[in-house]
Amino acid sequence: MYVSISRGAKLTGAARSTIYKDIDDGKLSVELNARGKKEIHIAELERVYGNVDISKGNEDDLSTDVSSVVERSPTSMTKSGDQVAVLQERLEAQKAQVNNFEQTIEMIREERERERKQFQSQLDSLEKALEKSQDGQNKLTLLLEHKESEGAGDWKKAMKAVEARVANQEKENKEEKERAQKILRQNQQLKKALEAEKNKSLWQKLFG
Repeated sequence: MYVSISRGAKLTGAARSTIYKDIDDGKLSVELNARGKKEIHIAELERVYGNVDISKGNEDDLSTDVSSVVERSPTSMTKSGDQVAVLQERLEAQKAQVNNFEQTIEMIREERERERKQFQSQLDSLEKALEKSQDGQNKLTLLLEHKESEGAGDWKKAMKAVEARVANQEKENKEEKERAQKILRQNQQLKKALEAEKNKSLWQKLFG
């Protein structure tokens, strides 16, 4: 039901100046009746000022309100229909954007999955290389100990140099493995974030 600004003030207990100010500030929406006068829907008054008592006001106000509903112009109804159509178009556009966003997330997820498998393969290769390097170092250590028992000083120096190179290579392999593991963890975290985003409802994606 629509009421005049005067009756709206009586129903809410707000001053007319307050209602006019809220209208000017855009807090309160109004409609024009067939006579071009501003009217406010009861639901709008309740939205802005809380519950209202429609028993307030005199009978003349009520008669005016009822007649204003009957006299409400087709232009106002058309305007409301146009607003609904615009909102529907916006909603469809938002749905299309969400759909595109979901497709993008899926593409990113698939790409991150390929990268994860690639890094996992690199980790496996590095682990094998480390095992091989460790095995070679153990053999060199045994050989060095054997040559030491034979008193070959030059051979000892040569073996130490080889052992140092092997140790350095092992260190580099270990650092490379740690870097690959770090990247793998980051990709796993990103995957979880993407899955969480994908599982959001349409409302959450539109308005956060």
